[in-house]
Amino acid sequence: MTSPAICVGQTPFSYDNCKFMFITKNKKLAVNHSPWIVGLLLYEYNDNLERFTHLAEITVEWILSQAPWHTTPHKLAGILIEPPPSSPSAIGHNPAATAAADPLEDPPG
Repeated sequence: MTSPAICVGQTPFSYDNCKFMFITKNKKLAVNHSPWIVGLLLYEYNDNLERFTHLAEITVEWILSQAPWHTTPHKLAGILIEPPPSSPSAIGHNPAATAAADPLEDPPG
């Protein structure tokens, strides 16, 4: 196997209570091998960002679907590359500038 595998289980850790998932491009391997081992198919994508985004989404969805503590369906919000821009707003009141005295030409002394 050349792809990473993920194990979801309860503590204390034991292989007997784990479920494994791996992602593959091989359609023959993208099946349920047993109740504890499943292969998911990863399709070809246009670029690495699209590939890694989809890889992260299907991995998290699988983990959430297998987690014994998971009872509420979740939907991924997606991956944010950069945070959304903030609207400009005034922080506080800045008083108007006042004229300052001219500096002395020669220092005292």
